[in-house]
Amino acid sequence: MQTGKNNQDRIDQIMESLEGIQSAMPRPFLYTRISVRMERNRKDPWVRSWNFISRPAVSMTIVASLMIMNLYIVFQRSAEQSDLKDEPTANVTNDYELQYVSYYSINDDQP
Repeated sequence: MQTGKNNQDRIDQIMESLEGIQSAMPRPFLYTRISVRMERNRKDPWVRSWNFISRPAVSMTIVASLMIMNLYIVFQRSAEQSDLKDEPTANVTNDYELQYVSYYSINDDQP
């Protein structure tokens, strides 16, 4: 039972120490200083542009447009690659195509 009495004495000491406590008071003109700093940041063009870009609708529009442009480029290149797959074989056949050259037809005028 001794520990129960010690605990009660300790609780009483803590409660007595809390009797003189007052609520915290801010420094004078705290609200004015905070509002001035917030207003100063609103006038900065970088902060204003970041606030505009960070809106969900604007950021999602930017991301969607980048994705669409990226997909367009990928499909455009794949279409070009498929066109190029057929083209080299045509160039090779044109380069190595057998041409009939008659050496006798050059001098047709002579008997």
